[in-house]
Amino acid sequence: MSTGVRFVGKDPDGIAKAVSVNDDGVLLVELLGSLLVGEVAENPTANTILGRMKSLESKIDTLDEVIDSILAKIIASPATEAKQDTLISHVDGVEAALATLLTKAGFDAKADISLTALRDALRGTGSKTLTDLANALVPLATAAKQDTLAGLVSTAANQTALQNLIGSLAAAAVTDPTASAALIQLLKGLLKQLQGAGTGAAPVQLTGSIETVVDNPATGIKTITTTAAELFAGAYAKTNRRKLIIKNEDQSLRFRIGKADITQQNGFPVEPGAVVIIPFDPAVMVPIYAISEGASLQASVMEV
Repeated sequence: MSTGVRFVGKDPDGIAKAVSVNDDGVLLVELLGSLLVGEVAENPTANTILGRMKSLESKIDTLDEVIDSILAKIIASPATEAKQDTLISHVDGVEAALATLLTKAGFDAKADISLTALRDALRGTGSKTLTDLANALVPLATAAKQDTLAGLVSTAANQTALQNLIGSLAAAAVTDPTASAALIQLLKGLLKQLQGAGTGAAPVQLTGSIETVVDNPATGIKTITTTAAELFAGAYAKTNRRKLIIKNEDQSLRFRIGKADITQQNGFPVEPGAVVIIPFDPAVMVPIYAISEGASLQASVMEV
């Protein structure tokens, strides 16, 4: 019988485990549940070594299962070679585009861009690349276009034309609206018209004004009876009259004025000795009728 070192193991709860001896009398120790992981003999037998190898093989199988489970959880869809090649090609494309953009010549050529073009190139309706962005930037804000714009704005001929249009502050006023003149001359002419002869009175009469007599007035004495009749100074109403002025010449009776259907009760009363002034639009003829409330009476009439 081979000799060995004798000891008694304990389980996780601190309770002493039973001692086991093999057929050769070698003391065995039971660890990790019922799995025999070793012996304490100085010279293990072939059976002992075989037991150890089987135990180790079982542990390796268990470890493989654990690793497979972990990998299945971490990488649900393992990267295939095709996917890796696609990713590499995308990275290469980005590197090439950045290399072009970040050179001085490439950057200067694509520096001036419009926000709309940049948005459309980046967003687009499909898959867009940096090459698409570069192509969208090419036709924008070139040196030639900037030179053309500068030429349209800042040339001696254009500056002269602008100066002629505005005119000089020392230029004389132009009051004739049909005459050709600079802006300053026309503005001076308008100001001169408004100021008149320097007194501040504008020499302008409003169209359709009825405040000014423009023709000889018509005057007359009319007899007003108890029958309504049109009132005017002469044989008929004055054409384009602006005013009708009526005075009741009677000292005790009054009469009424209005439209054709007036009566002694519903017309506008004109008291004895009173004067009534009625303005008109010269372009519109409006007849005025009169009727006495009692006996016939006289009225003075003037049309202007």
